[in-house]
Amino acid sequence: MHVETLPLPLPAEGLCASYALSRIDKVLVVGLVGEASNRRECLGIYRLVEQAIMLTHEIFLPSSVVFDFTALRYESGDHMAQLIGNWGMPVAVVPSPGNEAPLRSLISSELQADPELWLFKSIESAVLAVTARSGEARAT
Repeated sequence: MHVETLPLPLPAEGLCASYALSRIDKVLVVGLVGEASNRRECLGIYRLVEQAIMLTHEIFLPSSVVFDFTALRYESGDHMAQLIGNWGMPVAVVPSPGNEAPLRSLISSELQADPELWLFKSIESAVLAVTARSGEARAT
């Protein structure tokens, strides 16, 4: 898989986390590093990343999104459901051992979805899954 790093359309200054954007074919990969929570000083990362994802449409139109949360501290917070659940295209998440349980709970309760269809152990397996699902969506 060829990974192409994308320029950041918005700076993540003064926030609890930073982000990176890349693409693998038509899949947008969004990596978050730091903390995502409902603490006031951490809420800005959610909106910033949502806006950055929308701005990537100026560069290319992704068929799906993979969130790389392997370096993210996340324990709870319903803003995460909006970040990962509102894209109208296949989404996958690669959690860390420390945030897998809260993400599993969030996906099950807030998104009312099966976490097994969302959570993957590696970027590669997540990309393969969303690529297959985006192909299925186009076929119907």
